[in-house]
Amino acid sequence: MAVREIRECGTRGELSVLLVYDSKAEAAKYKKFKEGLFKNESLAVAFRVFRCLELDTAKSKVAKEQFGKKLPCFLIFDAKGRQADEVGMAGYRAKASALLKALTKVSKGHGKLPLVTFIKKYRSFLNDLDKLEGKKTVLAKKRERLFGKPKAASAAKPGQVVAKGAKPAPSKKPKVSASKLRKLEADEKSLAEEEKALLAQEKELRAAVKAYAAPARGGAVQPVAKR
Repeated sequence: MAVREIRECGTRGELSVLLVYDSKAEAAKYKKFKEGLFKNESLAVAFRVFRCLELDTAKSKVAKEQFGKKLPCFLIFDAKGRQADEVGMAGYRAKASALLKALTKVSKGHGKLPLVTFIKKYRSFLNDLDKLEGKKTVLAKKRERLFGKPKAASAAKPGQVVAKGAKPAPSKKPKVSASKLRKLEADEKSLAEEEKALLAQEKELRAAVKAYAAPARGGAVQPVAKR
């Protein structure tokens, strides 16, 4: 399955990386190793450029014989589907810097934007996105203070008969001055425009580095750094 997908990536001119592991060998240690490795934000961002795949040697005797002693390991493939580098992490010793160096080398010349520059700019984008989410939260709370929390429809009490077609009593809306309402709506519009500009910036960055674009039907989940 993984071999076929790597070939398909090569046909489409996409970079790919294959994580080879053994799910039956010290599963808890492997899980901790993987989670720790992808906490490295620069590495997680770099992986957005590649199609990320996994190969479990517990399900492949041939793969286990070939990679058994150096698991887990990463095999990195160029845009023609050829293996260009390999980074072993035997003993579950995470080597984020070595892996990032290999990804950078293999991706050289793939897009207009070097991987190192993409990482720097994309991390800046993520920081701006975090700030935007903070502003949206503040504005949502401001709207709540002005208009109150939206009330959910109340269910009928046990034994209570509700007439067919009866409408709930209208709730009293707090009075808000026109000036406050205009200010709130202006701030919301400004944030919507800011978000649109940020997402356009992300699209340009991904295009410049020729980042892997997952098909609409789904696919491998790209690792994402927890912020």
